[in-house]
Amino acid sequence: MKREIGPRGNGKTKRLLEYAKMNNAIVVCSMPKAMEEKAREYGLGKIECVSYSVFLDIQHKNEFIKQKFVIDELESFLNRLHTNIIGYTLGVEENEI
Repeated sequence: MKREIGPRGNGKTKRLLEYAKMNNAIVVCSMPKAMEEKAREYGLGKIECVSYSVFLDIQHKNEFIKQKFVIDELESFLNRLHTNIIGYTLGVEENEI
């Protein structure tokens, strides 16, 4: 699993978009239209993007079962679940970052 972890403004989203393009993955994000525009601005062409809620809906319906996805801003996605998640851990090997 690809992880892009770091401070704001270091190119995480661009790298995630490049990875999505390379792997024919759909980008799950808060603002799909803005993300599609960002991909075009980066010169990546058309990348399909869906909102967090659309992603949850298609997962619930088992659509796109073999489709690959990447999630932009995982914490924002978790907050959209409307649950009482108040923390999590993320184990990362040094060579995975």
